[in-house]
Amino acid sequence: MKLASENKNNTLQNAILFNNYGHFLHEMGSYAQALHMYEKALLFWSQSPNQADGSYAKLLNNFGEIQADLGNKTVAEKYLKKALDVKQKDAFGTPLDIAQTHLNLGILYLKNYQNNQAESH
Repeated sequence: MKLASENKNNTLQNAILFNNYGHFLHEMGSYAQALHMYEKALLFWSQSPNQADGSYAKLLNNFGEIQADLGNKTVAEKYLKKALDVKQKDAFGTPLDIAQTHLNLGILYLKNYQNNQAESH
């Protein structure tokens, strides 16, 4: 992405850009490309001084979702739980954002026949 390469000093903006593009690719069914964009977003975010905010929580959620879609259930659960934690504890999530991550965790647990855990989400 040319825009991100031209803006090397703003790591947070680059992280958001790659997350949004990854989300678009994910919705279009281009999982491998989406994963790559999410990984770039995580890399940029790791270089940002402001790591915990609502956009970061959305990135964690998106990364968890793509991992679930790719069958990486353990990684998916880790990132979805981390997204939920950021959204709840740091008060960065709207009720809708929090509900979306609960839904994603519930779906992940149901797909793995973990009904009791799914019910708690």
